Amino acid sequence: MIRSLHLAVLCAIALVLIPVQSFAGLPPNDECVNAVTLYPNNPCIYIPGTTEHGTQSLPPYQCAFGTNPLLAIDVWYKFTATDALHWVNINAGMNFEAAATLYTGGCGSLTYFGCVGDTVPGGGNVGSPFFTTPGTVYYIRVYNEVALPWDYDFSICVSGSAQAPVNDDC
Repeated sequence: MIRSLHLAVLCAIALVLIPVQSFAGLPPNDECVNAVTLYPNNPCIYIPGTTEHGTQSLPPYQCAFGTNPLLAIDVWYKFTATDALHWVNINAGMNFEAAATLYTGGCGSLTYFGCVGDTVPGGGNVGSPFFTTPGTVYYIRVYNEVALPWDYDFSICVSGSAQAPVNDDC
């Protein structure tokens, strides 16, 4: 009886002490093969994202300031280029040092294409233009460069270069 009571108390304490996140699942786009499709828009339409509960797919790529050489919890996105120029933009909180690394090829044979990262301490927004080939699929790996454990959320969008209106002839 006492042994059962001790076991019940220990289980109750363990449930309180184990963080709730350990029971949560991985983000659906935790790996490249499950990359969320983004559609280039003008103006850019942001969609929410998070790296919370994610894992590291690849070693960190030092894109900008202070990349943590040990850890880069990431999530994946992809888009098909519709233009010769696209902007990749990330809005993030003050403790999310946003980085986005772009790749071409397939998930099993990614080729580095470019990256954009936060260039000043303190998190915030990043964005960069990339010269792209229309019809090519680009994979975007988003991660927090300094892997601060308390900020996981961001929003991302891809925009193409401005298109001339259909009726711009005189």
